[in-house]
Parts: sequence; structure tokens; C-alpha cells
Amino acid sequence: MLDRLLPRADQEDLLRKIRTANGGVLTSLHGSSLSLIAALLQRDRPAQTLVVAPKLDDAEDLAQDLSTLLPETPVRLFPEFEILPYEKRSPYKGITGQQVEVLHHLLSGESCIVVTSAKGLKWKVQPAEEILDYTLRFAVGQEIDYETAEKRRV
Repeated sequence: MLDRLLPRADQEDLLRKIRTANGGVLTSLHGSSLSLIAALLQRDRPAQTLVVAPKLDDAEDLAQDLSTLLPETPVRLFPEFEILPYEKRSPYKGITGQQVEVLHHLLSGESCIVVTSAKGLKWKVQPAEEILDYTLRFAVGQEIDYETAEKRRV
């Protein structure tokens, strides 16, 4: 998809300019330029990449764009909590689950793009050891000790 949008020679020229600009830090990108640049960088050097958008709606659009531009690369949306930091209520469990899923993929070392909003970055997350300790792995045909699995679940 990228090659249909931008010829290879132009891609290489753009990547050279990015690497020499401000130590590789890019700011103030608008519209689909962020998606295009992130996709080019990821395809050039596959790694775990974090892309931060101003708001959650922007992050969701960006994740969709990147999934289209790089269909072979996993794109993970790290959602933000829908509560304020000083509120006494707990975050929605579904959002916490989505965050843990993204963190688990990062801990696996998988090359992927994680997209989040600026607000999504400000919350603390579970320590890596805790995520790994509470991960239960199951395989088709595997025999499972239900009591042991239930104890770990609680």
C-alpha cells in the first residue's frame, strides 16, 4: 500500500530527512502525514514503536490508518481511562483488559506499533512482573488442573 502512495525513491528521501531532523523527533504532523511517516519508519526498521496522538479519537483513526498501510504489522491501540486521576471510582474493566493485552504483547518482544493518546500515557500501568505472573497460557488439547488455574485467577 505504501508503494502505491509514494514511490520508493521518495520514501528513501523522506526517511533520510526524518533521521536528520531534530534527532529523529518529529512534531506538529497533521492529517494523514503522521500515519504515513510512522508506517515508513516501521517498515524501514521493524521494532516496537510508540505513536502518540493528541486525543483518543485521533489515536483510533491513526491505528486504523496504520493497519491499512501495514497489514502485515500488528497495530495495538492502548486505550485511555475514561476517568479523571482524582476520581475515586475504578476504571472500566474492559479498558484495563485492553491495556494489559497491549502490555502483554510488548513483553513478548513482538514487533508492533502501539498507538495511544497523550492522556493514555499519563496513567501508571501494572509492573511487567505482575503481568507475566498472572498470565495463564492454554493450548488446544492441553489438560488443565482447574483448581490450580482457579487459584491463580483470583
